Amino acid sequence: MKNYAENLLKNFTIKNKTKTIMMLQTIIFNSTEKTVKVYEEHPDQSTMVNSFINVPTVKIKPEGFYEVIQKEVNSDSSESNYPVARYPIANTNMLIEH
Repeated sequence: MKNYAENLLKNFTIKNKTKTIMMLQTIIFNSTEKTVKVYEEHPDQSTMVNSFINVPTVKIKPEGFYEVIQKEVNSDSSESNYPVARYPIANTNMLIEH
């Protein structure tokens, strides 16, 4: 997952002659529908690059990233929660809808 976060930083960074400009991606977490949608920039002005269903929460990790947690129902009807994506806080806006 560390490489994934590093690649995201590279993909959303534009190098200018003298400075680096980071573009902010946007995560929209809908706590009622339990979904997450990820957009390249502002949701109204860019395309969705990823989406997740069955998401009970998005954790804020002290290491500096948002962690999308997905719920899975196992064959024995037990439930498991596991991380499916991490996004660096430094270049990510998160909106929470109810």
